[in-house]
Amino acid sequence: MIEEHFTITIIPMLNPDGARAYTRINANGIDLNRDAHQKSQIESQILNQIFSEFQPDFCFNLHDQRTIFSAGQDKVIATVSFLTPALDEECTVAPSRIISMKLIAAMNNILQQTIPRQVGRYDDSYNINCTGDSFQTLNVPTVLFEAGHYPEDYPREKTRELIFISLVTALLSIATGEMDDIEYTEYFKIPENDKLFYDLILRNVSIEDKIVDVAIQFREILEEGRIMFQL
Repeated sequence: MIEEHFTITIIPMLNPDGARAYTRINANGIDLNRDAHQKSQIESQILNQIFSEFQPDFCFNLHDQRTIFSAGQDKVIATVSFLTPALDEECTVAPSRIISMKLIAAMNNILQQTIPRQVGRYDDSYNINCTGDSFQTLNVPTVLFEAGHYPEDYPREKTRELIFISLVTALLSIATGEMDDIEYTEYFKIPENDKLFYDLILRNVSIEDKIVDVAIQFREILEEGRIMFQL
């Protein structure tokens, strides 16, 4: 069904230099996800050229999300988060956003069967310099995917599986028209991300004659080609 209904262009990696160094900036020290408006970098120019030539009906913007995020204010990890980026400062619920909202709601319905309460909604503050916001501003329904943390799965293998399920669900929902029957307001029922987590909490630690709890966030580093999590 997917081959019958879609022509798909995939950019596996927009920032190969940054990926090699395990950083979001490119070799020139520029954050490409803040360069969508100026297009000062060759990577941003290539992305814009592909967008113009392909003229997509949907854009999927794939990101990773840190372990600190919760799905709402409950102490539940946001393993997957979504966003339909804003297209103006007022975060207007325009037609392109409504389509994205319906699509996200369809994916959330499926994910709730596997990771109940572990789906979050990312903040939609407008920034024209961000890639997703710039695409949405052009009235192309855009969905931001945030691959977050699953308990005890720092390599993100479970999260990769869930993102794959989300992508397939999105394509099938578009192809079958299933998303059309979903109320876009279901999107707003997905809890917005909060920052409630640490990687490690040491309870009742004695420091200078005081008993305290110590919260630790792992530091992610690249060491001999492997991502390591250090205290």
